[in-house]
Formats: sequence, C-alpha cells, structure tokens
Amino acid sequence: MARCFLILSAVSVVSLSACASGPKVVATPPIALPDTAPTYRLMASDPASAADQAVQAALRTQLDARGWHETREAPAWRIEASYAVRPQKTGAYSDVSAREGDWLDAPVVPQWWGAKRLTHSLTLTLHGPEAEPGAYQASAATTVGPRRADEALDLLAAAVVAELKP
Repeated sequence: MARCFLILSAVSVVSLSACASGPKVVATPPIALPDTAPTYRLMASDPASAADQAVQAALRTQLDARGWHETREAPAWRIEASYAVRPQKTGAYSDVSAREGDWLDAPVVPQWWGAKRLTHSLTLTLHGPEAEPGAYQASAATTVGPRRADEALDLLAAAVVAELKP
C-alpha cells in the first residue's frame, strides 16, 4: 500500500510540475537588421486605445532597458507594433480552397484542459533605418490560460525586443 502511494505521489508531482513552469515564448528575429544607432519613435494610432497604450508602455520599458532611446527628431527607426489575441489554432484557406470549401489547415479543437487558452502574439515592424525604405519584422508568440493572460504582453515585449540587438 505504501509503495502504491509513493508511485501515485511521484506521478502527481511529475504531471503537476509541467503546470508550474512559465509559458513558452517563441520569438522570430528580423533578418539582417542593419547596425545603426538604437533610436526609435513608436508609431501609434490616434487616438490610442487602452490596449495600444499598454503595448506602447511595455515596449518602451523593454526598449529602454536594452539601451534604445526614444526621440521625436530624426529617429533611426520608426516602430509599428501589432498585438493580437486569438484562439490557439485557427484554420487557413487559400483562394482556391475557399471556393471549394476545403481547409488548407483545419482548426483544431484543443483538449479539454487547454480549451480556455489563447495565443497572444506581438509583431514589431521597424521602418528605416533613417529615411531608407526598408522594413524589418520581429515577432513573438505564446499560448497561455486565463490566469497568465495579464503577464503575456510583458513576456512578449521582452522576447521581441531581445531579438533587436542594437
């Protein structure tokens, strides 16, 4: 009986340890980002919504911590941010498959234990450097449940800014 209890305890500890770990963040760096002065200006919609303001605040905190400087006059980079929250797995159509009513990639119903989890993504588009017409993108995504939704934006901002090595 004691042996059975020890085995059940060990299995419980192993299975619950996966729940206690932090969310996995997948970051994608920009390709061949030119080495320029780390000055920027965040481009924002006018008027900015509460969500836009939260994204800007999280980005400013992370950019400042990594040595970037915000300036209104002649920034090396103009940065656009796009933050989205969606179901874990959405489907995809092409023009042809939509006409035929077939999915290219069908949506998947998540398992019962992850049904309330949502995927959060943050994409930065860097325009520049300076007056040059280039555009570079860096992004990060994570899937979290309702209890960790509040920390998702800060995690993503840290991950995506870490990919912008000034």
